[in-house]
Amino acid sequence: MKRYHIYTLLALLTAFAQMASAQKVELYSVGALNDNRLVYALPTTMISIAVTSDVIKEEPGPLSLYAERFLGTQDAVMEPAERYRLKEVSIFPQGIADEEQRYAIEFKRNSEATNVALTPDGILVGINIEEVEAIAQPTDVLPDPNGWDLSFDAAFPLEYIQATTAAAKARILADNIYRIRENRDLVISGESEQPFADGEALQFAVHRLDQQERAYVRQFNGIKASQTAVQVVDRLSPTETGQRVVARFSEQLGLLPADDLRGEPIYLDIKIIEQAAVLDEKEQQRLERRLKKGIVYRIPGSVRASVIYKGQTWSTRQLPVAQLGSLEALDMVLFNTKGKTTVVEIYPTNGGLKSVREADQ
Repeated sequence: MKRYHIYTLLALLTAFAQMASAQKVELYSVGALNDNRLVYALPTTMISIAVTSDVIKEEPGPLSLYAERFLGTQDAVMEPAERYRLKEVSIFPQGIADEEQRYAIEFKRNSEATNVALTPDGILVGINIEEVEAIAQPTDVLPDPNGWDLSFDAAFPLEYIQATTAAAKARILADNIYRIRENRDLVISGESEQPFADGEALQFAVHRLDQQERAYVRQFNGIKASQTAVQVVDRLSPTETGQRVVARFSEQLGLLPADDLRGEPIYLDIKIIEQAAVLDEKEQQRLERRLKKGIVYRIPGSVRASVIYKGQTWSTRQLPVAQLGSLEALDMVLFNTKGKTTVVEIYPTNGGLKSVREADQ
């Protein structure tokens, strides 16, 4: 489990003075902060898209030209190739520290708050929590260069090795393939002249014949091997409504930047579902007074985000979005009642309240 940084109030002045400087806190003067006062950030919500595809490599076999003639195969690999097949698209929210939304929490010296949790870039995650799991974020996963099974090695019969032309080799290997298939049928049907001690021995014999056949057939049909790749497009704005091209996908090259015309466009379609109303002057003044006295959080708005490729919707998700919502504050009285410990959890991707509860005693 990945932990966020958790700071006890005893170390607030030193730890948060350093953090404020490193993260360019602008709303508060570090030198003016008291021992039990710290600076934190609210998030701006962004979107990342994870594109999962199968990466397929094809290698022709040494006898590919004879595949149809000797085995009747019409789709043998004839040329080396690498291609991508789109498999899945997933949408994830991201929380980025908003430099214009930094605030301070000031606790009384006898406060029941014992720790404050922040993400590495200073986003408030909770108060009085022991540990929290980080929001899962996709990362690029590229094919392992050593993970391809493209070998044509096999234990060939002596007559195959001694053959001097490709046509002769193909004829010999094809005869062996048909012989293997015939022997396997005899073993499975119980008509084989070779006795087997038990079912496990019979199963082992069939497995060995299967392996040998696959190795020989590869020489004609070639090899098609695949690995899974994940490629990520991140930091996409969820407030830019309508459709826009955010990436492209090519069956030959995989995921490409939006301006690379070698691929088909991948569209992100954003529809705003809920957005905070604009406050009048008096409402704004009352809100600002509450914000100065409490712990600021978000009441997020929401959007419906969809990813479209070749006219097909590959993924749709409704997401809370910090910057479409409004600000609110928790009263500090929650942490000033002796003998009562209040636990606050906040979503690091949108700044909304996850829970406010009394700690288990």
